[in-house]
Amino acid sequence: MLVFARRGHHAVFPGNTLQAFDAAVRLGVDGIQTDVRLSGDGVAVLFSDDHVRGRPVADLSRRDIARIVGHEVPTLNEALLRFPKSVWNIEIRAPAAIGAVMQTVSAFAATRRMVVTSAHHELVARCAGVAPVPAGLLLTYTPPDLPALLAGHAASTWLRTLVWEQRILRPTLLRQAQAARWANYVRGVDDADSMRLLARHGIDALITDRADLVPPELRGATAAGDAATGSPAAGEVPAGVGRTAEPEPRMDAATLLRASIESWTKEAGW
Repeated sequence: MLVFARRGHHAVFPGNTLQAFDAAVRLGVDGIQTDVRLSGDGVAVLFSDDHVRGRPVADLSRRDIARIVGHEVPTLNEALLRFPKSVWNIEIRAPAAIGAVMQTVSAFAATRRMVVTSAHHELVARCAGVAPVPAGLLLTYTPPDLPALLAGHAASTWLRTLVWEQRILRPTLLRQAQAARWANYVRGVDDADSMRLLARHGIDALITDRADLVPPELRGATAAGDAATGSPAAGEVPAGVGRTAEPEPRMDAATLLRASIESWTKEAGW
């Protein structure tokens, strides 16, 4: 199982900065998750928010963004060059960034371990059809028909990864995805109990905001595996295409953790 530091170790340094990435690597994580947007001067910058003090990132140059936020804003190219041994989960946050991302990813495809993900599923499908790197669908809602959703991408060799929000993933969904031979990443996993629980269920990767809380036995334990190093074999899944559903309401962290562990334990028969 891989462990990704979401936006680097941003409990100490600003997220999506080279300092945060370096701190995460020093903690022994396998990889780094980062967010990519297109700046006003056409650069693929590593930045999460779509606005900076009320101004759209898409209207600002990289230098202007850095000046406003008060710290350096790296490019995707710089990060890949700086950390060649890390596995990269590159999340496209804005559709406008796909061209720049695909250009950079294609240039590094032979020398870096990467997976390109996004909540914009059409972008992921496009990237999987062009760039020779694994791609993944970010799921922020409970799929009404997961087998049908997976079947809609059955023809894509490179698109075989799901990135789940922890709050929506349940054992039944995980078993369906595993049966279809998709890799499963889970983000929003920020406590040791949930990390161990998901590891016991065969999750392929954890994406955490608290890399410093990863249990020692899970830290840097495995190699990347098919989802981050190549194209896994396609499994046979029923035909059909799923539909979009509304996001589920959020709970506070303590309630979420209790509900998640109780649900998993009950459904798994522990």
